[in-house]
Amino acid sequence: RRCCCAATAARALLVEDNEINAEIATVLLEAADIAVTRAIDGLDAVERARKRGYDLVLMDVHMPRMDGIEATRRIRSGEAGDQAVPIIALTADAMAGERQRLMTLGFTDLQAKPISPTDLLAAICDALSPFRFRAPTPPQPRRRAGQRQPGEGRRWGGGPDLTAIA
Repeated sequence: RRCCCAATAARALLVEDNEINAEIATVLLEAADIAVTRAIDGLDAVERARKRGYDLVLMDVHMPRMDGIEATRRIRSGEAGDQAVPIIALTADAMAGERQRLMTLGFTDLQAKPISPTDLLAAICDALSPFRFRAPTPPQPRRRAGQRQPGEGRRWGGGPDLTAIA
């Protein structure tokens, strides 16, 4: 069955060091009409992303030679491929707070292992959708020289001025 119209003819880079997990994910993606290129670890993924563009990356988090976190950092920094490509983390460590941690490290989403085909396809459709929600950047109000923003420069409880840290 097809995933969604946005995924039709999509090219995915699947980065997975476990052969069984890679085979299961490949069969699932190909059944959804997504062309799959496989990489065995993060180093292989960075090289492949440098040579060819992908619409989506499915990245195992824990791998030898280079883990998924470092590979994602390199992709996001512009060292390899499209910096904005959706990268879905694949991990068995899907404990509370892990999704948020990985998203702050550059991942678009997280899918827990063992992979649920329905959840993975939904995440792929969301990642590839042209209507994917992106929080708008709020406009910054203009201010005059020397004018403070509300709360700017205040000290709470006599401690240091923490607004200077941000």
